[in-house]
Amino acid sequence: MIHLAKNETKLMVAVHGWSGILLGLVLYAVILTGTAAVFAEEIGIWSGGHVSTVSAFERPIGPTVEALGAQTPKKYHEGVDLFEVGDHELGAFFHRHETEPDGAFVSRGIYYQVDRDGRVVDRQAGTGEEVFGPRNDDALSHFLVDTHVRLHVPNPWGLLLTGILGLAMLVAAISGLMIHRHLFKDIFTLRRKANPVLFNRDRHSVAGTWSLPFAFILAFTGSFFSFFGTVGVPIVAMAAFGGDVQALNETVFGNPGKADPRPVATSGLDRVTSDAIRRTGEIPTFVTVENFARADAKITTFHPPKTAASCQSACSIMVRTVALNRSSR
Repeated sequence: MIHLAKNETKLMVAVHGWSGILLGLVLYAVILTGTAAVFAEEIGIWSGGHVSTVSAFERPIGPTVEALGAQTPKKYHEGVDLFEVGDHELGAFFHRHETEPDGAFVSRGIYYQVDRDGRVVDRQAGTGEEVFGPRNDDALSHFLVDTHVRLHVPNPWGLLLTGILGLAMLVAAISGLMIHRHLFKDIFTLRRKANPVLFNRDRHSVAGTWSLPFAFILAFTGSFFSFFGTVGVPIVAMAAFGGDVQALNETVFGNPGKADPRPVATSGLDRVTSDAIRRTGEIPTFVTVENFARADAKITTFHPPKTAASCQSACSIMVRTVALNRSSR
């Protein structure tokens, strides 16, 4: 039982009500599209009419990636992101990391989309934000995800907006908890024979009280993810690294080690993906290559977690192979 003075209770009711009224509709749009976005991949497959069942990473992609690298300027060999697009086709983004004049940290390079026969069907140059726009084969799933994440508002304002909405939901959850003077009683109180006003108020209280823990977790995590990249990272980089986001990343995630720029063929890529599938039992969802076509190249493959019965961790499995040339020997 929470005891508040009469004036404080009125204040909490006002805060609770206005935070729900002013931002409730927009917040519901975020929540509803977020619910649907959980199935974004399945929705994309359905809406795009996909029929292929063989993953791009189950097919030989090494020669294709090597050919793409040969026609890509070496300045974009700093990193290569490999992933599936469309109907199990291959997407490859050769890029380097840059800092914009305004201090924004971006990846700039050339993006290729390759069909199942190894033919380039799309080529775009620009930043990751520019080249990874919606496509016909995933327009519906992209719409749902983008609405949930940033309400189709340009970065960073969209993430800031959803972060503020998350904070508003957090305020509503906390103030709702404080105004429930008889918290445990409100969970079970539903006066069906009372007048409609009291009955509707009871339904609101019951639904709101039972959902408070979920609302708190949803609001806190949503705000955290929205503010992490837009506010948190720049503030830490400015305070400890003079605004250098690259230095921050190297400190947090580790330095790649001693550079070895000797040119080396990437013929071991297929062996790496096959070995990763064999060891994890899962097809990669994402593959990155650092320092492409160099002796100090590294591959990281990202896999979905195994089933709960056989996996002790919910984290993605990462298999890192140091030096592409070693894997091809």
